[in-house]
Amino acid sequence: MIRKVLRSSNMARTVHYLFGPGRNNEHTDPHLVAAWDPAWLDDPALVASLATARGRVKLIAAVEEPRVLHQVEVPGGHVYHVPLSLPAADGELGDARWRQVVEEAIAKLGFGSDAGGRGGCRWIAVHHGRNTSGNDHIHVVVQLVRGDGRIATLWRDWPKWDAVCQAAEERWDLTRTRRAGAGQPGLARAEVERAAHTGREPQRRELARRVRAVAAGTGSEPAFLTAVRDEGIRVEPRVTGGRVTGYRVALEGPGGPLVWFSGGRLHRDLSLPRLRARWAPQSGSDEAMVAAWRGEFAVPAPELLREREWRSARRKLTTVVDHVEDLARVDGADDAGAQVWPELAVPVADLATVLATRLEPDGGSLTDAGAHLARAAQHDPDRTRRHHPRHRPPTRASETAALIRDVARVLAYSPRPGTTVAVVAVLLAVLVLMRLLARLAARHTDPAAHRQWRLGVARFAEQPDLARARAQPSPAPVASTPVPGVAASPAPARHRLTWQQPTRAVARPPTERSPGRRTP
Repeated sequence: MIRKVLRSSNMARTVHYLFGPGRNNEHTDPHLVAAWDPAWLDDPALVASLATARGRVKLIAAVEEPRVLHQVEVPGGHVYHVPLSLPAADGELGDARWRQVVEEAIAKLGFGSDAGGRGGCRWIAVHHGRNTSGNDHIHVVVQLVRGDGRIATLWRDWPKWDAVCQAAEERWDLTRTRRAGAGQPGLARAEVERAAHTGREPQRRELARRVRAVAAGTGSEPAFLTAVRDEGIRVEPRVTGGRVTGYRVALEGPGGPLVWFSGGRLHRDLSLPRLRARWAPQSGSDEAMVAAWRGEFAVPAPELLREREWRSARRKLTTVVDHVEDLARVDGADDAGAQVWPELAVPVADLATVLATRLEPDGGSLTDAGAHLARAAQHDPDRTRRHHPRHRPPTRASETAALIRDVARVLAYSPRPGTTVAVVAVLLAVLVLMRLLARLAARHTDPAAHRQWRLGVARFAEQPDLARARAQPSPAPVASTPVPGVAASPAPARHRLTWQQPTRAVARPPTERSPGRRTP
């Protein structure tokens, strides 16, 4: 939800504009959705009068009455005008929801009556519907002189508006245009407008998803660089004192300047220190690493993983689920497992993003689920302990997180699975894992992060093959010997899943091998 705060000194001009046709005749049905006096909403005669200039003059006089009565001049203008709009992708919010947003804003900014019952400000909210860009929007206009002659305070009004907008985005699952959660900066107005103009997902969101998938599928810093560049993403290092201390990325595209984002501006856990904490320490010199980041040489790509690694991933997920069940029981008993959530949330969000990248190249329920889970995973009750996790002694939770990352690397670069059955088996195991972590999120995160995680789990479960498998009853046992006189039923056709092949191969994750096995 995008807000813009304006000030002026001409209430008549503002009101006549709001009820007029607009600059491009975009005001097709201007009407009040909220006001300081409910009579302007409930009285049919007053509502009908707003279609005429005489009726609007009466509304203007009523709004201006306290200022005129007390003869107060407000520095900077007494007309406080705030347009609120939704990105076109969110559709229309409706009068009732817009009224709820406005009333919450009036209360939060202190424009209503104070605790002593002294008069508040007079205000209106006009709904215009969609503008020429398809954005549903309203205008909130407040006359800043209160009923007792005092001037309303505007101290920290912008952060308060941001809080109201963020609460609405969380409540109705709208596009995040402000700070979307701990560790995830919200979209700027220019980003939303650029996305609406191009018809594409905002670049920051697309980069966050693609960089997360690459980071989840790689096990070292040089491999990460090779994979990012193979994805068509421009990457540049930040060098301080001869060492690489950060990076920024941009999407390559035809025409127009590149828009750069640092890793931390995508998500907190995608900053370079956090990514390095996932990977094994590098043995090369600082000069060699700087050269790698600048593209002076690249790590050669070895062969893809074997197809049998897909079954290995399913077995590892079963082990992970068992570990998390044990950790959840400990956590429920005495809160000793309070660190399980921040240890496992990010790897599970990475795993969901990898699955979305492979199964849904054009977006879908898994893509939405990965975005929700990544947003929720940024919440860490104890942020300081996770900045350099490799320096801490290993725990069962950290070992489980490493196992989840191994699974993500296998799924990121495994060959095409033969049937839907293998994919659904993995999706079911991941869904069980997410639901276990949802119980931990309820105890160890704030309500917004918990809600994001639950939304992610719900969207993940809507994946078509997974939803179809969960809706089907378990098959009845089949006799091993044929029944005389009854023809045998043909075997059900095995549905093949559309699968996005990896565009490159990366370093093989460490796996246990039996003695004497050959590597193809």
